[in-house]
Amino acid sequence: MRLFPLTLALTLVLAPALRAEDAPVPRNGPESGAVVSRVSGESVRFVAEPQFRPLVLAQDLLGGDLVVTGENGVVGILFVDGTVMRLHPRTELLVKSVGTAAQLELRRGTIWARAARGRSDVTVTTPAAAAGIRGTDWVLAVEGGGLTRLTVYDGAVELSNPQGSVLAAAGEAAVASPGRAPVKVGVANRREAEQMLYTVGTSEAADLLTGAAEDLTASTAGNPDALARYRAALDLLRRGDPGAARALDRAAAGLDRERAATARWLAAFARMDQGGALRPPPPSNADADALGAAVAAAM
Repeated sequence: MRLFPLTLALTLVLAPALRAEDAPVPRNGPESGAVVSRVSGESVRFVAEPQFRPLVLAQDLLGGDLVVTGENGVVGILFVDGTVMRLHPRTELLVKSVGTAAQLELRRGTIWARAARGRSDVTVTTPAAAAGIRGTDWVLAVEGGGLTRLTVYDGAVELSNPQGSVLAAAGEAAVASPGRAPVKVGVANRREAEQMLYTVGTSEAADLLTGAAEDLTASTAGNPDALARYRAALDLLRRGDPGAARALDRAAAGLDRERAATARWLAAFARMDQGGALRPPPPSNADADALGAAVAAAM
């Protein structure tokens, strides 16, 4: 059983009765990531296909796919290495490969990304430079003429091209133009950080994790009474009921391994929503634990 890629082959439960044209397209090959949010007007051109098609929730992305956002489009992608990325309007991103060392190409527009600390190993090429990402929170933008702007909020990023390189640390910004060495341009504007953030909220976390759990347990009937308690607890969570966390913890006791891990992660997220610290549940060796940890990095 594939661990993280399988949990990303979501069906999501976001819309159980999706129209056929709104359903994700099944893909063959190792997944690079999956779409976890969108607004309108986004499109994707799959590798080896000449035409663009509308981008839908839960769509798996492979190496070679080109994602484009329109005037009002915004896309959230959860990559298999746990990196969460937001594509802003009028952005074009080529997913070359994602794994132990991700390779992306930003052709135009703006991306923000966050990765789990210590796991980031991403290279993003632009018309002016290559950004070697060792940071956990950063923004990269390509403007007219290929001008590349980098802002680092946490970690460090090396911006380089044949003319030179510069290392931008947390709180620093840098620029690069085609044919000119990159240079630092001052301190990052912290107020801009909140405008850039794409985070997975509790409702989205519930949809992601329950969708993965149902996919992983499709052949498991489960205890009817325990499943009823679980679904009632999920309903409390989606309505913002303060008793959701306790109900999820109680429900977990009678569930199969995957649904139990999902319930415990969602209880942890619900407590965080009420102002507490995120306390991940003990590892259970469930596949849902991998996705829970990745979603936690995006919250």
